[in-house]
Parts: sequence; structure tokens; C-alpha cells
Amino acid sequence: FRGCFMGALLVLAFTTMQAQSFESLMEKADRYAAKGDHENAVENYLAAELLNPGNMEANYKLGKAYLISHTKAKALPYLQKVYALKPDFHTEINYYLAEA
Repeated sequence: FRGCFMGALLVLAFTTMQAQSFESLMEKADRYAAKGDHENAVENYLAAELLNPGNMEANYKLGKAYLISHTKAKALPYLQKVYALKPDFHTEINYYLAEA
């Protein structure tokens, strides 16, 4: 019983750490994007997206940051993923898809 409890506790701790890491990466990326530093925003959004690949906000913001960065061509798959999951996720999704 004790082994199962410790295992569950470790899984919970890892999940919590991962969630905090995802949130902190998104916050850091948002700060970079707000400053106009889209290269560092992309780096942090990409790290967050790798932790949580199905997260629509991470994919949307990563696609948007790629559009503004020097690697515009990489935006499309992330924006398409968001659109495929929820076409009305953001009012400007169609605009960004057209730009990509």
C-alpha cells in the first residue's frame, strides 16, 4: 500500500511540476511577445506546446508568433491544429490562417 501511495504521490508531483512548467513557459512567452521579442516568444511557446501538444492556446500563440518572426512558414501547422479542433477558438483565426 505504501509503495502505491508513494508512486501516486510522485505522479501527482510530476504532473503538478509539468503544469507549472507549462504555465510558466506560457507566461514567459507572453512577456516576450508583449515586448516584441518574437524569437524568444516562439522558443517558449514551442517548449510549452511540447509539454502540452493539444493545448489550443499554446498552438494559437505559437502560430501567431511564428507569423511575426523570421520563420513565418512554420506558423501554418499550429494554426491549422487549432482550427481543426475548434474553428471559433479566436475571432482572428481565419485572418492568421490566410497570412500563413
